[in-house]
Amino acid sequence: MSISSKEFVMLLKKTPFPVFRDKAPSNTAYPYIVYTYINQDYKRASGSIYRVFPKYQVSLFTTGVEDEFKAIRDALNERKVLFSPMNSIQGDENDETVTNFYITVGCVEDVV
Repeated sequence: MSISSKEFVMLLKKTPFPVFRDKAPSNTAYPYIVYTYINQDYKRASGSIYRVFPKYQVSLFTTGVEDEFKAIRDALNERKVLFSPMNSIQGDENDETVTNFYITVGCVEDVV
C-alpha cells in the first residue's frame, strides 16, 4: 500500500522506541530508531513530474536481538506498507555489541 512520508514517520512513532531523523543524540539509550532519506524516483507524464517516490532507510539500533524489530514490522504491516527484507550490521560501542537492523521503505508524494 502507498504511504506518504508524513504517514510513514507517524507509523514509526507508534512503536515503543524513540524515533530520530538522520542521527540520534549522544548517549541515547538503546534501542532506538533512526530513519534516513536515501533517494527518490519520479513518475512523469507529458514531460512533467506528477509523483515523487522518496525512499528511506529505517534502522533499529539495539544491544538486543532481532525480535525487537517485530514492533517496526508490525507497525508497517498493519498499514500493508511494503518494505525490503531486514538486514543487519554489528558494531562495538563502549565495549557493547550494538546491532543495526535495517530495512528500506518507499513512500509516495503527489506533486501539486
